[in-house]
Amino acid sequence: MKTIKASMFFASALFATSASAAPQILPKGSLACVSEEAFEKQFSYIAQGVNKIVSDCVITNQDIEVVIIDFNMIDATEVSVVSNGATLYIVGSDLQ
Repeated sequence: MKTIKASMFFASALFATSASAAPQILPKGSLACVSEEAFEKQFSYIAQGVNKIVSDCVITNQDIEVVIIDFNMIDATEVSVVSNGATLYIVGSDLQ
């Protein structure tokens, strides 16, 4: 029963985020990478306790308005920055 409830929660969260037409905010202090490969490498570092930002990743120094391109609860979420169209890969749960 817990599995069914969890699945329903994630499905509804995914639908609600995907159906939203309004831009989202990636808050200051969030991880953002310019490629999915860099995002995966960064999480390998984190998983092994290495406190270092890999090349092609940054910690944001301001709130960034983004549009969700591909929301993913497990892997990188792909977003497009509203101000310049740049593609970033982020932790989807960071969005506000």
